Amino acid sequence: MSRWSGFRRREREHAAATKATLSGHLTTHCSRNACASSFGDTWFLARYLDKVSRELREAFEIQAKDKKCISDTSLSLSWNEYSFLLGELNRT
Repeated sequence: MSRWSGFRRREREHAAATKATLSGHLTTHCSRNACASSFGDTWFLARYLDKVSRELREAFEIQAKDKKCISDTSLSLSWNEYSFLLGELNRT
């Protein structure tokens, strides 16, 4: 199974879960704010082989989106950490 097909499989699982249960974070947010998830518009921002790198990038992207992102991070970045990552990502 390629990474892409694994990604799409997880995307379908998330979409089904939001319809099946009312207890998830995304489902709760959508019901309170009259919005819908758009899993079909999902795309890769980056690929990392290790969990720490993925979670750091996730935290950076969510913090960068501020109120436009309904997800929550697995970890928090300080302003200095965020600024460092911003500089590093802009160099590539």
